[in-house]
Amino acid sequence: MNPYLSWLRGTIPQFVNANLDALGQLPRDQLGQVRLTSWFRSAADNARVGGAAQSQHRLALATDWVVPDRLRFMREMQRQNLVAIDEGDHVHVQAFTSGALSPVFSALFGA
Repeated sequence: MNPYLSWLRGTIPQFVNANLDALGQLPRDQLGQVRLTSWFRSAADNARVGGAAQSQHRLALATDWVVPDRLRFMREMQRQNLVAIDEGDHVHVQAFTSGALSPVFSALFGA
């Protein structure tokens, strides 16, 4: 298991633990070397990084990834029916658009 995911396992709510392995495995299987840089954030962590008040990271429904091929990664996330947004230095992935269980979209820049 990714060392970061191992560390996270001890710092996040129990309901998230069951999904740790699957979350890290999918992009690695499809795209090679990837790095998960953010997932669940406490209120304090979210404030420290300047996250949105209603951030999906607060619910463990969003992740941030550093990947060698952002466009390919985003297309794979879209294929998995996930939201993928190119943030420049990372790709933000979440299950739903902010604040609601509304239709999923992906923002593919430079396609």
